[in-house]
Amino acid sequence: MRRVLVLGNGLSVGPLVGFFLDRGDRVTVACRRPERNGRLGVDLDRLAAVTPLDLDDPGLVDLVRAHDLVASFVPGGCQPKVAAACLEARRSLVVSCHAHYFEAWPGGSTALDAACRAAGVAIISELGVDCGVLGMLCAEQIDRVKADGWAIRALEFHTGVLPGQYVNPLDYAFFWAAKKAALSYVRPKAGKADWIDGGARVRVDRETVYRAPTLVDPAPHGALETHPNLDSGAWPYREVYGLGGIERFYHGTLRHIGWCSAMQALLDLGYGGDAPRPELAGKRFAEVTGALCGASAADARPAAADRLGRSVHDDVMLRLEWLGLFSDRPATTSGDGSTADMVTDLMMRRMGVFGPDSGVASRVVNLYALEATRGGAVRRLRSVFDARDAGRGHSVCSRLISETTAWAGLALMGGALEGLVGLHHCYGADVRRPVLAGMAERGFEAAVHDAVESGGRAR
Repeated sequence: MRRVLVLGNGLSVGPLVGFFLDRGDRVTVACRRPERNGRLGVDLDRLAAVTPLDLDDPGLVDLVRAHDLVASFVPGGCQPKVAAACLEARRSLVVSCHAHYFEAWPGGSTALDAACRAAGVAIISELGVDCGVLGMLCAEQIDRVKADGWAIRALEFHTGVLPGQYVNPLDYAFFWAAKKAALSYVRPKAGKADWIDGGARVRVDRETVYRAPTLVDPAPHGALETHPNLDSGAWPYREVYGLGGIERFYHGTLRHIGWCSAMQALLDLGYGGDAPRPELAGKRFAEVTGALCGASAADARPAAADRLGRSVHDDVMLRLEWLGLFSDRPATTSGDGSTADMVTDLMMRRMGVFGPDSGVASRVVNLYALEATRGGAVRRLRSVFDARDAGRGHSVCSRLISETTAWAGLALMGGALEGLVGLHHCYGADVRRPVLAGMAERGFEAAVHDAVESGGRAR
């Protein structure tokens, strides 16, 4: 019987726990807030154990050693501590977080890879959604096209986790890691959204990231808008996908039309601030917005409209009014006391955080368009992935994150990846293929249209 240690009990964890329990494996959940285990969506009596999680406790190594695999869903910045425990215990680790978090390891990811190989363990990262299974689907097509002798000159890759029904005037809700996601929207990281055009790096200013969205139409599913992905723009991934020298590469995030103008308005009003603002503590949002615009609470709305160059009655202002920026709602904070902290707490309260059986449907949409050349021929490949849920059970986003991570873990424990060592992202052929095979078994596949033009016959 395999023994799996799961770290964390967030919204994305439940399907993985059920995945291993249904296979007869022993699952232990280590978490900081066991009162939230009910949202795992499993019979808690089936768990081998529930134990407190303290990443600074030396006993973590013994806990890891008592299992065959660790699946960690703790925040990305904490993953190097998990990696250290796994190396000492000589146990492999699967995570859904971005690979860049492991750069915090002394000596960076290269040193961590060497340490993994010396310890005889594997760490696989980015087992999530767009950085994850959807990226693996794209990598599979990239390698197939290159193997046929084609040179890839352009790739556009767009993904969105969206409500499957109308939920609020911003047309968005949170289905996973709500605070982290909300902060990423109003506090973009410099350099993370950069992309490639004309073979050169296009640098995205974190203050204007939403200013120039474009339309994408993953027909027959309806038009959406796209902006540069804030965590994993195309520039850092050109080598990951083997696309050095590509002319155009864009990694975008899909949202319903109107999202970008509202988010840009928040940044333009000063709600993306990093610094603590103790002078705003205990204020109401009308007071905070007024202060940011140099006005009183009573004049917050016209002052904000003037700052944004908009009518007080236009659609963006109406969305901000619904959110509560001109209201008497208290500007509470759960983090550093910055304006970004204030507004993201408000976003979570107003927009909603939806766990299992919420009754609110969600969908994950992915569109990528690849263009390649060979001789005088041009090959265009277009893929659409659209997975939905009905608001019952776990969200489709949680399932994609959990099950992608679970299939990789299963492959490490006596499957196709048994004996793998080192630090790996999920896009290499050896890692991705057993994962994609498992995900296809669960019904997660994309529809691909592949055609050759101008000197080649249609395929």
